Amino acid sequence: MERQRPDTTSDEIDLYIRTYYSLLRSSGEVRVRSFEEAHIYSKSSLHEGAADVRPDISAFSYAAGRVPEAMPDVRRVLLGQAEEQFSSAGSDVNSWERQIARGRRRPFRYDGRGTLAAFIASASDIDDLVPILVAYQIEWNKMHILLVQSEIGRLLASGEIGYHAGTEAAIDEQVALALDLDTELVARLKQALGRSYAQGVRSIATTRFDLRLHLLAGSFNHYQRAAQRWWRGIEPVYQRTRADRPRKRPIYFVSSNVHSLANLLGGYAIEHKGELLQTAKAHNPDSVWPQLERALAEGSDEAVNLLYFVLRAHVRLSPGVMNHVQRWDESNGIVTVPDPGHVEVGAQV
Repeated sequence: MERQRPDTTSDEIDLYIRTYYSLLRSSGEVRVRSFEEAHIYSKSSLHEGAADVRPDISAFSYAAGRVPEAMPDVRRVLLGQAEEQFSSAGSDVNSWERQIARGRRRPFRYDGRGTLAAFIASASDIDDLVPILVAYQIEWNKMHILLVQSEIGRLLASGEIGYHAGTEAAIDEQVALALDLDTELVARLKQALGRSYAQGVRSIATTRFDLRLHLLAGSFNHYQRAAQRWWRGIEPVYQRTRADRPRKRPIYFVSSNVHSLANLLGGYAIEHKGELLQTAKAHNPDSVWPQLERALAEGSDEAVNLLYFVLRAHVRLSPGVMNHVQRWDESNGIVTVPDPGHVEVGAQV
């Protein structure tokens, strides 16, 4: 594979894609750092600060929201299509802990000892997940280098100081100085690391991230069997929804997040605006509240989009809300099938 520096944006992206596919298709595990150079040269709009010494907290936050909260403890990621594939490779993922990400509904399993299994349904899942993991590692290691060079990093790594009610504000201030972050960016970092923030900051100060990826051998037959199982799980729902419509209608397959069309057609967020505003104000997920408050004051259409963004956090923070959303959608003709055919790619009819 040629490794010359590309001359155009198209070449940069093509090189990046060729790099990770070429390495992943080789036998065994691949270190994520093998992708970092091509990732930086690709100049992703979602990782504009990749080449900077200063941490790009927006990129880290975006990546952290699309991997499980266990990610700081992960050292190896297995990519596979189905449980049988993981089992054939010696990993009984069915017994591992289920993990979810805030911003992706991709299924994950974690063995509790540093190995994460990520289910991929297509090549586009690889194109989505690999840049996320690379961005996460690049930004983690930038923060690690800066904390290692600071007194607060040394204290956190040695355990001489720890987070509790009396020290949190002072530690946050020192971490902000070490990482050259303002108050808003520190808040975003805390949200990115989630409930494990204190341990996450200590881990960043202590450990350089060196993630390894292993794409389990797949084939067209694997995809074909998975697709057939997936459709068999959906077909009964489809037949039920058209029971009173004898005339056959065409079936359209839309590959997208399962909330996208539901948001457009169901209208849950608009009808439950008050509840979502309470969640936005109380929890401020991804620092969205100031932007939402401003959009509401200006009467901007952006407010509706932000309400749907808040809905994701509202579902995560409020037990039982997901069932309510799905009942609401069903009353509007949208039926959710969570794991059709035991293939963990949700669908809606």
